[in-house]
Parts: sequence; structure tokens; C-alpha cells
Amino acid sequence: MSGEDDLRAALRRVRTRRGGRDEEPPFEAAVLEYLRRILQAAEGLETFVLARLAMVIERHYDLAELRGLAFRMNIDDENLAGETLMEKCVSLVQFCDRRGRLAELVALVREERPHAF
Repeated sequence: MSGEDDLRAALRRVRTRRGGRDEEPPFEAAVLEYLRRILQAAEGLETFVLARLAMVIERHYDLAELRGLAFRMNIDDENLAGETLMEKCVSLVQFCDRRGRLAELVALVREERPHAF
């Protein structure tokens, strides 16, 4: 369920408590629109943070070191798409993001390259 779906469900619960009216009062519509914009901004920020992490890794690791980083995380570097170092860095970040391992990646990079952050 997306953040917007959660918001709509919460507003439905509020409406139910108010007697089941289906119309969306102007205040509720304004709140929903405001929160929708916050969610969009958060998604943009997340994309920015992931891109920034890939750039940090690319700046502080060469290709052999990147393969070693992936190895230390038990990630087969064959799973990293791309031909250039930057493409492989982006692939590693995306791989870790999809598997909920970003914190582990950041911790390892901080441990190995404390000056990178």
C-alpha cells in the first residue's frame, strides 16, 4: 500500500466517524493534497540520496575495490549491471536498496573509507 493509499484510508476512517459522508470536505482535500506533495518530495529525496551514495562509492573505490566491497557483502559482482565503474556503483546501491541492505552498505563504506562522508 502506498503512502497516498494510507492517507485515503485514514480520511475514510475520519469520514466514517463523522457519519459516513462520502464527500471530501475542502479541509480534508487540502490536507490530502499537502501530504501528497510531501510524499512526492520524499520520493525525490530518496532518489537523490541513492544517487549521492553511488557517487561517493564511485569517487572512493576503483573497479577492483568495488568488487571487493561487493564480495565482503556476499554479493556476487556478476549481479552488478553496467560496464563503467559508475554504472556498477549505481547497480550495487540499487541491489542493496531492493534487499533492505543500504544501512549495511553505508556502514561498510564508512568503515573502509571514513573520510568519504
